[in-house]
Amino acid sequence: MTELKIGEIKYLEDDLRIIASRLRVLRVHALSGSRCRPVMRRGRTILKGVPLNDDNFRPISYIGDVPNKLFVIDVSMRILMDFGSIKVYAVKSVVEEFKNNESRIDDVCYRLIPVKSKEYALKELAIIEYNKILEVIVNKEPEVLLIDRPLFRANILRNGKLLDMLLRSAMMKCCTLIGISKSSSIELEDGTPLAGYLCMRAEVLGLNRWYYYPLFPEDKLSIPVKITFVKIGINKNLPAFRVDIYSPKEDDLDRIIAMLPSLEDSSHPGYPYPLIRAHRDSKIRKSELRFLRMLVEEKVNFSDDIFDLVMFRREELEGRRSDLD
Repeated sequence: MTELKIGEIKYLEDDLRIIASRLRVLRVHALSGSRCRPVMRRGRTILKGVPLNDDNFRPISYIGDVPNKLFVIDVSMRILMDFGSIKVYAVKSVVEEFKNNESRIDDVCYRLIPVKSKEYALKELAIIEYNKILEVIVNKEPEVLLIDRPLFRANILRNGKLLDMLLRSAMMKCCTLIGISKSSSIELEDGTPLAGYLCMRAEVLGLNRWYYYPLFPEDKLSIPVKITFVKIGINKNLPAFRVDIYSPKEDDLDRIIAMLPSLEDSSHPGYPYPLIRAHRDSKIRKSELRFLRMLVEEKVNFSDDIFDLVMFRREELEGRRSDLD
């Protein structure tokens, strides 16, 4: 173990004090029960939710069945080339069908995005993902479609038309959309992380598997998506996740959430296994990057010397090797 020098840790005492203070506030909230409102930021707009109430904790009292047609979509992105003012990102999307407790890859698609910055690339990534979701809804007609991002993130798109089209198609095909986010920026009005508060408060209330709803009035969200927090793992140390749900059927929330624990795997408790598998399969590996780079070189007919001059070699600059071969 490497020991740190005194000069290197001189600011840590203040940092540790701040961390301890914030954790104390979180614990006080959890023990007493906060009446603060959850807050979600969308650019410059701050969306305030419903005041917290213990009555909004709902125990998951049974484990539902896995639907017959369950599909999962995941996309990933890695930088391929950096020409300064133009950056080329590689995008890989994977569609998988989960049936008989096994995931099967149904479709893999690669795209290349030439943009000015990563911010623009993320917007293009969202558009690619929404289009892929729309394609699966129309062509595969799944009962349930899982993605590992929030459904309510229309602010990252140029406009909400694509999302509206997606939801209309889901309604026509009677498809339930579930977006599960591994992390969440939703917090209380005083800055306390909402996920941490809900987990601590649920433990105080003696709840194991549970979900919390409502958080935000649906008429303020501009789209008919229910934003919830769900803890599907039975172990008290497992986290809760933000889960966005769109269902063409009214009053279907209990049934949909009761299905999530049935997607757990003993090796990865607390999170749906189909999403874990799709996340692994959507990773862009170094061999794939090399192949995509070769395609670009052949298409634009540049010499290797020019590419070597302008490419940003991240591994060489950062002195590391990727674990994705």
